[in-house]
Amino acid sequence: MRHRYLRLVFVTGALLLAGCTSKTPDGTWTSATLGPADTAEPVWTVQAQLMNQPSVHDGVVVAYVARPELFTLQVVAWDAKDGTELWRHDAAPGNSVAPGIDMGVDVTESGGTTVVTYLVGDTVTDGTLVAVADLTTGAETRFGPAVWATGRPGDCDDDTGVCLEGRFSGETTSHQIRLDETSATLVTAAASTNQPLPDGARWIGPGLFATYDRGVPAEQLGYAADGAIQWMRPYQDVFGPFSSSDAGWAWQRHDTMFVGVGGVSAWFMNGITLENPTYRTVALAVDTGQTLWSTPGDPCVWPWSTEAEVLAICQSTGTITLHRDPDGKVTDDITVDYTDHTQHVVGIDLKTGTQRWRFPPQGDGPAVPDDGLPSYAAMDDYLVAWDREGPALVEIVTGKATVLAADQTYLCKAHWDDTKVFLRSGGRTSEADDYGRVFLELCGSDGKPVVNAPWPAFFIKAATEVDGLSIIAIGDQLLAFRL
Repeated sequence: MRHRYLRLVFVTGALLLAGCTSKTPDGTWTSATLGPADTAEPVWTVQAQLMNQPSVHDGVVVAYVARPELFTLQVVAWDAKDGTELWRHDAAPGNSVAPGIDMGVDVTESGGTTVVTYLVGDTVTDGTLVAVADLTTGAETRFGPAVWATGRPGDCDDDTGVCLEGRFSGETTSHQIRLDETSATLVTAAASTNQPLPDGARWIGPGLFATYDRGVPAEQLGYAADGAIQWMRPYQDVFGPFSSSDAGWAWQRHDTMFVGVGGVSAWFMNGITLENPTYRTVALAVDTGQTLWSTPGDPCVWPWSTEAEVLAICQSTGTITLHRDPDGKVTDDITVDYTDHTQHVVGIDLKTGTQRWRFPPQGDGPAVPDDGLPSYAAMDDYLVAWDREGPALVEIVTGKATVLAADQTYLCKAHWDDTKVFLRSGGRTSEADDYGRVFLELCGSDGKPVVNAPWPAFFIKAATEVDGLSIIAIGDQLLAFRL
């Protein structure tokens, strides 16, 4: 299992789990493994301003690291056994990598060798080159010509070789670019693997794009595959009035359907009062784009497991009104007024969109303060949620809730105000959270950071595991625990 992140959180109680987290095949709970009260101590620690949760392959830990004093990004590898640094190289976030795309490190096969793929700045142009580094030794090779990258390099659609989305000098439309191992250059991918991106559009999911046009019904949601655009439909037909990809997104593919999230954009909302929730979660048919089901609210946990049966959806009540500057421009000074703002969680069957459970079972959830509820780390099987009395542990498949102790220590998503990092790429400087910077910190039930508190083994156990170690980024540290 891996850590997930709660966008919103809450829930109500049952009985305290005394040392239980494993589920037997018949679905009953056992006390054979870790419980919420169990603690752990790190076996090694590395100081690093990580930009993403680490990837672990063949005993090597790899992650993006920021050097904020230089406005630069690096890829760094450590030995998973003891945290020894193996190698590091300069990297670039990309020219126009869309906000909301997680900054994960891609490890793949190239030329019969396991390699790490990433972007590096071109010293001649504002474009980027593709770099490939041997996972173990760090031996690096850079490939051109320079591209305007709209995505980071990784596996090609056909799972052979290294590809990325972008365009070459003189081109106006992004497409799939492949690293040709024979010529050791970047080339336009064959039509069978090419995903054409229309002018004035951006990638927002696996083959999914949104156009930049605004208004009704100008912005389009579309899907490209097999060298052609397969379908397009008005974005607001999918997510409702005033919605736009400017409000953010999250998409995953589940066999023959896409499951995604969209909502109302500040672009439209000056002085408008809307009923909560202003986001929706939908399932679309991959081949046609037809809506299979749609429900108000957005997933409490991102990313959710690709093997999930049930999605935990956070739903709000009351109304929301957004105010912008008098000149009508969208700025960082946007203010939002909430009325009767409460929240609850529902479990939605991924295949059918039907509701399996609700938490709390009856009545309203907790009132939401102006600064929101805490954002706890979650797992594939559990989330931490609130009722009006405090946090509880909720099984995502069944909705079964368990009250947690008052002094329970959690892992929370770090507060953005304290973690801003700026990176320079493609001639511009941007906040690094544009690139999906998410990490964790120790917190109490109120979501506020705590120090000198025990490490909560129950939550850490969902981290990336290798050779009996759970490895996780917490604050500006990379830690390994043996649970």
